[in-house]
Amino acid sequence: MEIQIKDLSQQIRVLLMELEEARGNHVIRDEEVSSADISSSSEVISQHLVSYRNIEELQQQNQRLLVALRELGETREREEQETTSSKITELQLKLESALTELEQLRESRQHQMQLVDSIVRQRDMYRILLSQTTGVVIPLQASGLEDISLMSTPKRSSTSQTVSTPAPVPIIESAEAIEAKAALKQLQEIFENYKKEKADNEKIQNEQLEKLQEQVTDLRSQNTKISTQLDFASKR
Repeated sequence: MEIQIKDLSQQIRVLLMELEEARGNHVIRDEEVSSADISSSSEVISQHLVSYRNIEELQQQNQRLLVALRELGETREREEQETTSSKITELQLKLESALTELEQLRESRQHQMQLVDSIVRQRDMYRILLSQTTGVVIPLQASGLEDISLMSTPKRSSTSQTVSTPAPVPIIESAEAIEAKAALKQLQEIFENYKKEKADNEKIQNEQLEKLQEQVTDLRSQNTKISTQLDFASKR
């Protein structure tokens, strides 16, 4: 408001000077301000785009004002487009990073599933090996070593002269059987520990996956919004 009052006062002074000169009176004009003394855009406008002495100068001032206004509008639109393009580029980079991290989580989960399958097959192989070594039938679906019976089927005597049937006796385990049993037990413990760690890791990964999916959705929404604003600004 203060600047507008100052500009109007300057224009009134110029018009009054022109009126006095038209009446034949001598008027002492203000000294011209040198370019070196102008330190701001406001002073430039006040010096060159405010005052006029006649209709011709008024038209010239209007022309200069229109040119300055168009340049200002073009500059502002260009800056808005550059800012919007920069935001879109930044959002696209964030989106690509989030999608990459999401894909890495999926690959990690797939790798864990393959590792579980490998451990299960290895466990079953040891069970079969123990069964073949000891002659004991071991269910593949047994949940642990407590489900496995290490007593073999009783053998009958091949001697025909023997009248009575001998009672079943436990078979003494060989070194291979003991080793296979220990390997199976160790593998079972490893498998149980892995299942626990896998469950914990899956919980963390699921939480990260949900956050990433929310972030991707939000970034896509922001990208669409800014793209729409950019298209609108370009058409305008």
